[in-house]
Amino acid sequence: KNENIDIGKKGYDVGIYTVGLSPYTILLSLSVTQPKEKAIFYYTEKSLRYKPVFEIFSTTFDMKIQLIHEVMKSSLDTAEMYNCMEKAIKENKNKKIAIDITGGKKPTIAAGFLGASLYKKENNIDILYVDFEEYKNDNPLYGSEYLTILLNPNDLFSTVERKALKELFQAHQYRGARKLSKDIVNRLKHISKIYSDYNIDYQINELERIYFFLKLYEMRNDFNYYQCQIDNSLLTDKEIKGLKALLDAKKRIDKLSMELPVYKQDKNYN
Repeated sequence: KNENIDIGKKGYDVGIYTVGLSPYTILLSLSVTQPKEKAIFYYTEKSLRYKPVFEIFSTTFDMKIQLIHEVMKSSLDTAEMYNCMEKAIKENKNKKIAIDITGGKKPTIAAGFLGASLYKKENNIDILYVDFEEYKNDNPLYGSEYLTILLNPNDLFSTVERKALKELFQAHQYRGARKLSKDIVNRLKHISKIYSDYNIDYQINELERIYFFLKLYEMRNDFNYYQCQIDNSLLTDKEIKGLKALLDAKKRIDKLSMELPVYKQDKNYN
């Protein structure tokens, strides 16, 4: 499938896999990701029986990589899974990493996803999941599976970035806040093209409005009122009325200042 071919071209150095009660999705992921250096498997005591399957698979397809097998004490301990994921990411810093969270119970998957997503900005990480195109009687049909890269929620307009914008605004650093908001908007627009199913237009609209207001504040600080533009799509009727009144007041002040007589300074005035 095209999705698998595209992911196979990524050139991952390290593959990390959470192993549940079926080896099939991991075998697909392993064959597609083709990590160049090592594959790390996280098992529960019940899924450990699949360890020989992956070893035989690696040998059969002549995958000259290091296999690392880690066994977790519990399949429900999210903290343990998070710590394992964090440790693996830190030990493989500056590597291109594929983390497949398909296998395992939901708490394990959630912890793995959290760890991967939090460190994605610092590391080159793709979070993978095996999905299926076809189902029969609510069961996935083998042969219709494909790998997909999950969107990292931290790539959206996060609370951290929202707080940073607020702090810059409160510190009157409008130019810096405007640059940050523009960077976020560009990132979200890029994401919306790739993940068209995600409805993030409301975040883009919010940030474009924030960017517009930051520009107004920046111009106010520079006393550059004449370049203030009124955008009907971003302003409420009340805001448009207030901005027009402000611009009109500025024009009247400038007109009065031009009409006032100019007095020459007396040479004897000290």
